[in-house]
Amino acid sequence: MRSLLLLGLLSPLFSADPTGVIIWKATNLQAAEQELAPKLDDRKSAVEEVSKTGDGRILVVHREADSDAEIDEANSRLFVIESGEATVVVGGQVVKPRPGAPGEVRADAIEGGQRVPVVKGDVVLVPANLAHQILIASGKRIVYLEIIQRSPEADEGSAPPPPWNGPKPDLGADIGAGFRACVPGDNSPGGIIVDGYKKMVSHSFTGASCLWARQHSEDSTDAAPDSTKAPPQLGKDMGDGYRACVPGDESPSGTILNGYRKVSHSSPFGVSCGWEKIK
Repeated sequence: MRSLLLLGLLSPLFSADPTGVIIWKATNLQAAEQELAPKLDDRKSAVEEVSKTGDGRILVVHREADSDAEIDEANSRLFVIESGEATVVVGGQVVKPRPGAPGEVRADAIEGGQRVPVVKGDVVLVPANLAHQILIASGKRIVYLEIIQRSPEADEGSAPPPPWNGPKPDLGADIGAGFRACVPGDNSPGGIIVDGYKKMVSHSFTGASCLWARQHSEDSTDAAPDSTKAPPQLGKDMGDGYRACVPGDESPSGTILNGYRKVSHSSPFGVSCGWEKIK
């Protein structure tokens, strides 16, 4: 009955159309928001799936409390904020991870992630394999469309890396949690392995995003720290408890220095880095 009620509200959008085009009017989304508001579960959230294709899903989500921290190994996620406000945490490491659905890792919190406030009209793209969480302040709420798109690399399974006869790619900056950024201009294919890292490429309407993910094995060990690297430094004071990173600083995300924690993450727009004052 719950699904039928929401689909009834959205039925004008799903009428037969030979072009396959679906138009979502603002009034339909507002009606869906009103329908979900009284149906919050014990986590103060309500979710409805309103579209599903072979490799993607579209959900309407209403939240009045924090979501789980999550890493989705197979799918990228696009959040389109319809109303309300929240803070999206991306990158860093999940705390006390536990299994979720197949291909997912969940947790209660993230350490070392970057916090980005979002409001109505904002759009957030989270590539596959990147930790993320939505935090809701007391007395606040948020309603958003969540568009889940399967990454082509998710179907590679245990297949061998694709052949690559070009020059050896360089690994970019260490952004923590076993990930490194991609270097601009690197046109090597997704799935290749370089120095123990596998290239992960996600595709979305904004183009391709790229990360290198460390490949772990039962007998592998982390290399000893490189004592020749310069120690990390705090950059310019940006206000509100944040300081910039210093060019050339290769310390990993999560490093603690003089009461600040380093936070960095990669997105389709590049790698961002800063120092956040520990409260």
